[in-house]
Amino acid sequence: MARQLRLEFAGALYHVYNRGVEKRRIFLDSRDYGFFLKLCEGLKLRHQARLHAYCLMPNHFHLCIRTGSPGLHRFMHELAGEYARYFNWRHSRVGHLFQGRYRALLVQEESYVLDVVRYIHLNPVKGGLSALPEGYRWSSYREYLGEDARRLVETRPIIARFDAENGPGGVALFKAFTQAGKDSSFDPLANAKAKTVLGGGEFLGWLKRVKIPRSRAEGIAGWGKLQRPGDALGESIRNRVERLTTDRKLRRKLLVYALHYSTPLPEKDIARLVGMKTVSAVSQTLRRLNEARKDDRVLGRMIGELERYCRAGQRTNP
Repeated sequence: MARQLRLEFAGALYHVYNRGVEKRRIFLDSRDYGFFLKLCEGLKLRHQARLHAYCLMPNHFHLCIRTGSPGLHRFMHELAGEYARYFNWRHSRVGHLFQGRYRALLVQEESYVLDVVRYIHLNPVKGGLSALPEGYRWSSYREYLGEDARRLVETRPIIARFDAENGPGGVALFKAFTQAGKDSSFDPLANAKAKTVLGGGEFLGWLKRVKIPRSRAEGIAGWGKLQRPGDALGESIRNRVERLTTDRKLRRKLLVYALHYSTPLPEKDIARLVGMKTVSAVSQTLRRLNEARKDDRVLGRMIGELERYCRAGQRTNP
């Protein structure tokens, strides 16, 4: 069977969901739920993404996420991989945790974002886990009501659709809108075109004209651009790495980390750029650096400085 078409570009809004293999549970207790949300928080910063809604159900999850760079696949690959490794280790199991690849619907924001956010928040109600959406602990709904201090999601763009001042009136209208959806039969997948795009004709036409004709590599910055992350920084990623250490082998490893951390380049392209022969060499380098930084304070400071530098570079880029 052919794989689902993926459309990725900076600023795209998605409804993402996945479930456990054979519909088995992927969250067994509060520690599991909390670890998944902690991963989301870290990856959101790393990938410059914005999360607008989430709901973690016992055997599946939903996210409404806006990408900061054309790299939803990287965000989700890391989220699913890290969580599966944690879950298998903690619960002494082996094998796949999720039932295949995640599903992602590209959402036309103007027409469907409110329906998607409401659908996500009403999952526990329609699934019989809670009488009211605010009664379910593992969704972002209570953040919208100001009753959860987690602050993982950005609520303002949604509340502003009900009240431009983002005041209590907007929250009340948002709550009424959500409650009114209990009897709604809206299903994002059922309404999606080719199970890929949740949008109308004008949006589809725009995608065809502007996004679909572009090659997959269009959104990936070239090597020259990567070395010039912004005039305000005054130096390249490579120069920053060279300032951190005189060890040539460590420099290459840190350069691999910087490219992986701050760009949407796939590992095969990173391997080519830094002169590594295999993709697995890149994966091993990343894994070993992340493990070593926990015990090596000097290395930890180097990587932390590199992360701060890369984040600053992403903010100054157009």
